[in-house]
Amino acid sequence: MSKGNRNLIRIFLRHSFPMLITIIFLGIISSGITLYSIRKSTTEMANSTLSQTITYYDSVMDELDAINTMLLRNPDILTNLKQVHDISQMDYQLFRETQLVKSFFTSIANTRPTVSAIFLYIDNQTGYILYSGSGYEKLNEVGEEEWVSEYMKKPTSYTLESERHDNNIIRLSRPILDRNDEKIGVIILDVRISEMTNFFEKNSGRAAPFVEVFNEKGEPLFSYSQLPFNEKNPFSVSMSSPKYGWQYSLSFSRKELFAPSHSIIYLTFLAIVFATALGLLLTYRTNMEERRFINNLIEALNRSGAELEQPKEDENIFVRLDDLILKHFVEQDYLKLRSEALEYRALQLQINPHFLFNTLNNLYWKAVRTSGGENDLSQMTKLLSNLMKQSLRFDNHSGIPLREELESVETYIELQHFRFKDSFVFSTSIPEEFMDMPVPWMIFQPVLENAFNYGFMEGKTLHIEIRAVRDGDFLVFSIIDDGNPFPENVLDGVRNKNAKALESSSSLGLLNTRDRIDLFYNHQGEMNIFNEDGYACVVFRFPLSGGGSSAQ
Repeated sequence: MSKGNRNLIRIFLRHSFPMLITIIFLGIISSGITLYSIRKSTTEMANSTLSQTITYYDSVMDELDAINTMLLRNPDILTNLKQVHDISQMDYQLFRETQLVKSFFTSIANTRPTVSAIFLYIDNQTGYILYSGSGYEKLNEVGEEEWVSEYMKKPTSYTLESERHDNNIIRLSRPILDRNDEKIGVIILDVRISEMTNFFEKNSGRAAPFVEVFNEKGEPLFSYSQLPFNEKNPFSVSMSSPKYGWQYSLSFSRKELFAPSHSIIYLTFLAIVFATALGLLLTYRTNMEERRFINNLIEALNRSGAELEQPKEDENIFVRLDDLILKHFVEQDYLKLRSEALEYRALQLQINPHFLFNTLNNLYWKAVRTSGGENDLSQMTKLLSNLMKQSLRFDNHSGIPLREELESVETYIELQHFRFKDSFVFSTSIPEEFMDMPVPWMIFQPVLENAFNYGFMEGKTLHIEIRAVRDGDFLVFSIIDDGNPFPENVLDGVRNKNAKALESSSSLGLLNTRDRIDLFYNHQGEMNIFNEDGYACVVFRFPLSGGGSSAQ
């Protein structure tokens, strides 16, 4: 795979893959909701069907209990039936009771299509059994001699029993007990399976289930399905009769039952395939258009001198764009933020000017009251207070007019006269037309302070001058004095921004002044120092376009 293709796939995964995740997520949620809804509705339908089935089948088995109750309420019938030896010689009373029982059996069989036959057997020596169809019959004639014989040998069961009797009959049986709870006979109710399954044809619901019915012992009685059913893992719902213990199970084909959910899964898969193809196409076209835009932008910037490289064929165009933005931030915005942070830090390290201003005022009035009038101390305090007052009006970011900066310089010079008396001469030569030009606040004070600290020579008056001349688009200031020259370590430290060379020197303020000019004028201002013809010179080059916020 080529680098270009890998880059395209990378971009696709970055920008289009979230759309695929959304489609997959929605498909899973929709499929899950559909599965849950089908499962819930099918379970409710199956439970409803099974409840109706249990009610219906229990009503069939209730007939056996009804016969048993009738016999228990008429014990004389059982006694008389046990005495039957020859039905041709029955007296009227026995015949009448026999006919009543037969009529009761026949009524049940005729009104219940599910009932195939009813038998009543009371243990007797002649082997007669009462049959709902024809009355008294020999056991061997109705084919029940072997079944009855086996039943009478089994341990006594006090509840209804059921079993599959032949292909279409379920036999229900209940023992007949005497007063000592000894088994003396049995009631038999044969039920047609074909009639019992008719119930499911009428109540199968929207799906064709596979029905299984088990007796109270868990033995299979019958199963039923309208359609062939060979599901290996069906969806099944089971329920049992609390009254007779029969167990019922409805099973549904998962494939048919959950077909809507499978359709959603297939549609989701197709949507994923389509979205993938569409995403790749759109990613390719978008990437080509953005790459063309970035190339044109870089070419335009290069024509202005930016010197940027064109992105490579396999390069991520978004990463390249991020690099350009970051580079612009570092070169432009970061430097401004750094300048503001440095100036703010410098202010944080200074004494609160308002506090100092108020303190100086208090000192001034104290000096006046102490001496009874103006004196050198009060004058110095007043001048220093005025200098502080002027500083409170200045904005370090946008600078101050040159005129106001020179006023601060004059105040500072007056203060130095109290210290050095007539040991120095100060003068300025600056054209009036530049007096409103913005300059950094107190930009001259560090240079003048350096001259007063190190410029005096024994027995010689120090001359200090500030000149200003225009040089094209720049205004050039020269601060010169005829005192001691700059030491070599100071020259090296300021020219090369070598703070280490100035560690033992009080001239570190000159280096700070150079950094302030560089930041204020956005790298367009300059400061140089040198010794020439017996003069120590400091030269400022300020662009006439201004600095601070106006230069940004």
